[in-house]
Amino acid sequence: MRKVVPTQSDYSVRAHPIRRDQPIVIDYGVGYNGYVTDETRTFVIGRLKSHFEKACQVALRMLAEMESSPGVGELPDHIYKRMQEVAEKEGLASNFMGYGEGKVSFVGHGLGLEINEWPILSKGKKRPLQSGMVFAFEPKFVFPNEGAVGIEVDFIVREQGLERVTEFPKDVVYL
Repeated sequence: MRKVVPTQSDYSVRAHPIRRDQPIVIDYGVGYNGYVTDETRTFVIGRLKSHFEKACQVALRMLAEMESSPGVGELPDHIYKRMQEVAEKEGLASNFMGYGEGKVSFVGHGLGLEINEWPILSKGKKRPLQSGMVFAFEPKFVFPNEGAVGIEVDFIVREQGLERVTEFPKDVVYL
């Protein structure tokens, strides 16, 4: 019998049953009065392996840094580069926002009537955040042949800083 080794793209709901101690990443959206949300949380039945736990803690640290951001006037390019630097410092740069050919160069995207709008928190994007913009911030880490972890939280840019759209807890949910 030939052994089948799953690839990054094989980690979907239909690829295999949920296993104990493997991260379960749920990306969900909700429509409200014509507008959309887009959030992600990590769940696990049992305990996460240490490298997944570390990546979750780094994602939460990135989120805390984003939450303390002034918002208005921030450049998406600078946000992305700061988060990339955190991933590098923690030894997780190769896993940050994908792996190999699946890696993307953004860490967030706008929300509104559609689930992907401006602003894009990406390398090279120089248009500053403005009051009233809404975006999803989503630091995630992918470990090939094992799974992924991360978080996605929605924010409204306000003059006095960023405001969270939802109140769902941010920590990993242990089942």
